[in-house]
Amino acid sequence: MALRRAYEDLAYRPEFGTLVVRDAGPWAEARPRPGMLLGAGSMNLQPSGTFARAGDGWLEARAYGDRFEVRLEAHDGPPPPEDPGLHSGAGWTDVLETPMISGGRVGLSTMTGGPGSDALPLGAGPALYRVRVCVRSHTFVLRFWPVDGPVDPPRRLARAATSPSPGPEEVSDVVMLLLWSHAAGRPLTLDDVAERTLQTPADVRATLERAITRERALASFDPLVFLDADGKRRQAHTIAHSPLPTPPPDDGPEAPPRAGVVVGESVHARTAGKWTVIGHWPGQYPRTALQTRYGTVLTAAGGVALTAPDGRLDLLSPSAGTDCHVDATGTLLALSETRSERHAQVRLINLSTGTDDTMPWPKDQVLQVVGLHNGAVYANTDQGTVAWRPGTAPEPIGGRLRSLDPISGTGLEQGSRLWRPTTGWTHMAMTERTTRLVPGGRSLEHWQGQPPQLYLYEPPESGPSPARVVPLPGADRRFRGPDPYHPSGRVWESPDRVLLLGRSGGLYRFLLSTGQVFRPALPERTTASAIVSPLWT
Repeated sequence: MALRRAYEDLAYRPEFGTLVVRDAGPWAEARPRPGMLLGAGSMNLQPSGTFARAGDGWLEARAYGDRFEVRLEAHDGPPPPEDPGLHSGAGWTDVLETPMISGGRVGLSTMTGGPGSDALPLGAGPALYRVRVCVRSHTFVLRFWPVDGPVDPPRRLARAATSPSPGPEEVSDVVMLLLWSHAAGRPLTLDDVAERTLQTPADVRATLERAITRERALASFDPLVFLDADGKRRQAHTIAHSPLPTPPPDDGPEAPPRAGVVVGESVHARTAGKWTVIGHWPGQYPRTALQTRYGTVLTAAGGVALTAPDGRLDLLSPSAGTDCHVDATGTLLALSETRSERHAQVRLINLSTGTDDTMPWPKDQVLQVVGLHNGAVYANTDQGTVAWRPGTAPEPIGGRLRSLDPISGTGLEQGSRLWRPTTGWTHMAMTERTTRLVPGGRSLEHWQGQPPQLYLYEPPESGPSPARVVPLPGADRRFRGPDPYHPSGRVWESPDRVLLLGRSGGLYRFLLSTGQVFRPALPERTTASAIVSPLWT
């Protein structure tokens, strides 16, 4: 195919080590639409990647140095393959072919510059183009030609070197390839990505793991879910998780915790007589863990993720805190995300169907989810607690809840009031302000004293005195035994059994009916940092 025209800059000076090509103005609205994530600045990715990348109206290439010779060429079709003897026999050190959307005129620019200058007409007007980027030393050649057909995702044709471990540059390469493959409607396997980036499948797997756990560019690879520059999930398709089989519980007093324990970066559970890892979040140390029908939800500094025994990791939110809640069926998850100091949002995710709804609310308020019951999310706002279901407006309930039981829907206010969905608010005679609802909503727990004692109340009929006081054996003032005040909290397995951690790392099961304390089994030579809250239904 013929070369139609060319433009040369023999002294191009890049900014921040990046060569930039942009559409020359005016912006052409009549152009192919590959997806909003291919727009400039739509993703938090390393500019250029390891070599070059392109999107809708822009192209970046790695250019560390003061001055470069840059040649832009417009062809009417695919140019011949590159000659390895080109340029004095030295050949090109890196060659990449990538799609690019253009309004039909491009020019050189800089990272802080505007539209391309000294425009080069590409010949086909607003269209899908392909560009071959070649580099040797301080010389770049970029060959553009129009494409009349489906999108062909980026392909590396020559690569100078690979890194021994993936960094943000490798993440940028792989995510751009996945974005274009999504735009093309052709899903790629791990081997496909490796072949197109000239890497090994093991390298690609490590890069994908980093893209999810550190760069937060992907929420998951299979299924493919992107995270945009604001941290919002952009699904390549709806995520519908498959429910996991439920192993029969071992209810012996020394049995391991039914839903598992968190040890370091992993969730361990005892199945078929042996300990197995049922969830793993590399580089994160979860603070809380919730059992669902589709895996274990973990909260950590990196946000909220759903993990599964097959190694799947789905980053549900890169910015949510620990105020996430699962409904009694283990299918719905509600969480609040903090976008900035005065910008938060509440989301409801259906883990079965993949639907993800956001509660309509002004962006200048701090929001916090306090519970989830019967498909409704209960969240605290500046005006108090509201109840919200997708497709409806949030409705105030006339107070401010501190917690809500997912099984009964009973809520507890800071003070001496209970709230129920059917009867509303009820005043109680008790005055303890640090009580919590026991799952099921039939009793309130209050731990007090050293050594600790458990005070149980039966709302709302009971008076200010507890219905029952149960001493906690084995606890002392030095916290060498079970500690109900542990920062990681306590987990109720049933109305009669509660799991407690010790400050020294031990795990304890307290049976209220007998007043006995047992030591459940843990994986050998490990210390549990959190207990997975089990489903009761």
